[in-house]
Amino acid sequence: AIVSLKNTGNLNNETIGELTGKISEQVTFQKEIADQFTEKDVTLQKNESLPTYKKSYEALKKKYSATTIGQELIYTDQALTEESIDATFKLREIGNLYKSMAEDIIKIETPVVYKYRVLEFANSSYKVGIAVSNMSEIIDNPLVGIIGIAQYQLYGDAVVTDLESLDTLVK
Repeated sequence: AIVSLKNTGNLNNETIGELTGKISEQVTFQKEIADQFTEKDVTLQKNESLPTYKKSYEALKKKYSATTIGQELIYTDQALTEESIDATFKLREIGNLYKSMAEDIIKIETPVVYKYRVLEFANSSYKVGIAVSNMSEIIDNPLVGIIGIAQYQLYGDAVVTDLESLDTLVK
């Protein structure tokens, strides 16, 4: 839209203001992500064994700590400053890892008392996965990339908080 306005000579402060307003509306509207999981999705233990849960939870943390999760801002910076296509592929990969982690934790047999904490972590992880996947579009589809960054700002801290909360419970 900007290029066509520029080519026709209609790019001025008024049209820039209108475009900015429309983009702001889109970002505000599209940054909200619905929960992926509900209470019914959490796999509950039948015999309430904390040691069994702790073992599965620690294995899951170990599996994902050996990945590129947590490096999304590095790759976003590379995509923006170097227009690195490789960085966008890495962002897509990281987004998928967050979503896989959410799907994996929801499948661990969980004591009933941890159900809501697991559900919160799974949903926040999945939302960050969507956000990072959207961030990977920053070169090819800048509006989606910007929405992804806004989503990441909205949900990124929740993943850390929810993980810390689970860690505290499991110790």
